Amino acid sequence: ALVLSACLTVPVAQRLAPCSDSLGFSSSGVIAGTPLRQVEKDLKIPESYQFNVGFEREIWKGWVFEANYTWNKTARLWRDTNINVPVLPSGFASFTDYLLTHPYTITNSNGTLRTYSFVLGATNDTSGVGTCSFTTTNTCVVNLNSTNSGTTAPAAASTGNNNNATGNPIPIAKAAIGALRPFPQIGDEVSQIGSRGNALYQGLVLEFRSRFRKLGHGFGASFRVAYTLSKTMDDGLNNTANAEIDGDFSREWARNLQDRRHRLAFSGTFETPWWLGKLRYSPLVRWGSSAPFNLGNGSNADRNLNDNSTDRPNFSGNLNDIVWREPGTPIPTALLAQFSLQPIGSKSGNLPRNAGRGPSFYTFDLSVTREFKFGERLNFRPVVQFDNILNAAVFSYGSAFIDFGTSAAAQSAFLVPTRTYRQRQIRLGIRIDF
Repeated sequence: ALVLSACLTVPVAQRLAPCSDSLGFSSSGVIAGTPLRQVEKDLKIPESYQFNVGFEREIWKGWVFEANYTWNKTARLWRDTNINVPVLPSGFASFTDYLLTHPYTITNSNGTLRTYSFVLGATNDTSGVGTCSFTTTNTCVVNLNSTNSGTTAPAAASTGNNNNATGNPIPIAKAAIGALRPFPQIGDEVSQIGSRGNALYQGLVLEFRSRFRKLGHGFGASFRVAYTLSKTMDDGLNNTANAEIDGDFSREWARNLQDRRHRLAFSGTFETPWWLGKLRYSPLVRWGSSAPFNLGNGSNADRNLNDNSTDRPNFSGNLNDIVWREPGTPIPTALLAQFSLQPIGSKSGNLPRNAGRGPSFYTFDLSVTREFKFGERLNFRPVVQFDNILNAAVFSYGSAFIDFGTSAAAQSAFLVPTRTYRQRQIRLGIRIDF
């Protein structure tokens, strides 16, 4: 939920004191570990511009062909940026380079100095922090190539000699660059919603249909076949989407998760004579080509240290090879070898947004009904509706990330869909017209 609060629109430095407004929002200062959220002063309502041209013609009696082209551009969609992301000093290509030359020192509550130095070590390092113990030494070495996904921050206030006080690589690196934030006193993300998102839809719908007509011997039918050729592009999943590189939404421009280049639908109505029960069948068969899905870094998500879990991995292969796989199929070890995690502090991975190709979509629904007449004014119509009548397993990723990970569990689930569309359902209904 987003609260449009007057007190949230003032500069952060002026907002550290308690504030409240008529909407009921109030804060008593900064709560540690709780990201702040505000909106830009010039926040705009999103705008949509649409153009449509269509053509319809009766080919022969009762049969109609129709074509429609739609172009829709949406601008000023709400997007999220972190205005408290650390600022890289000049002279460094990335925070990786900065950390390699800037050890991080903290002082615990008993006055002892503890120093973390940073290196680019082995990429299969699952510990991340070199063999050190604050029991015997006050220096630790942090591997920026580590695959460690722990979230323990360095515990400067610890007076004991607990090894856990050393922390994990990503939180240590974030603490080391904390002084480079525009508002270091906050020490966390400051989320700001702005009107900077865009989306574009283009679609051509070709339709061929017939009006309901009697076929003889008590049979009757109508048909509709529709083919859609379309493309949907955008630069974010929703109103509060963050870019992988904070604020760079041009780099996020890609196919929408709902984009299916080809769609085909067949529907109709079929009436049977009295000796077949005078039943009316209404099938609906739909098919869509593959939709994209996004790949992330999983539990190693914030390797670029911008407070958001939108990081994507590096990929050295052909993007066309990133295709979904069914549950139970062999692990694609050759493909997995082409993925890697960027060093902690790097700006981003090189994999584009929504680069994966998911499964196609198909459903078969059926409605069966019969009309009973009582006099001239009362009609009684029971209905049985079958959704996914064949109970087919139609896989989908939804809006979830498909995460690349280095653990055995993560790799066994790699590229496997996380959900399916609706299972078979049967609904009973009654319609009365009078």
